[in-house]
Amino acid sequence: MSEKTQKNIQKVIERHEDYIKKYSVYHAKSIVLPAKKYPAYNSLLAAIANASKEALELKEKNEKFVKIDGVNIDFEISTASEIKIAQAHSPNAQSNPLLYELLSRSLKIGDEHNVQTFLGKY
Repeated sequence: MSEKTQKNIQKVIERHEDYIKKYSVYHAKSIVLPAKKYPAYNSLLAAIANASKEALELKEKNEKFVKIDGVNIDFEISTASEIKIAQAHSPNAQSNPLLYELLSRSLKIGDEHNVQTFLGKY
């Protein structure tokens, strides 16, 4: 590949990244939960922390599906030894069971504690 072609490709990649940054919506909320009150949630967090990125994303399974619209979600999983970033396009119970369970349980617990989410805005 010529140097000119490589530079052109790099420019396209940079424009694409700028577009994503400009039009993406980011929102973060946090809550401190007592571990004893949410044992099932803690077990889910442990399962996610121990799962590989591949097991969370299930790309091979999901490449058989076409999703025309939806939402892309990046999950950043931090443990004492590593940080994993898993991505899912419109996760559901079949496509990304662990990530979907994390998302749905987190939203449910947030509702119990009256944590306002971005979902009400759209």
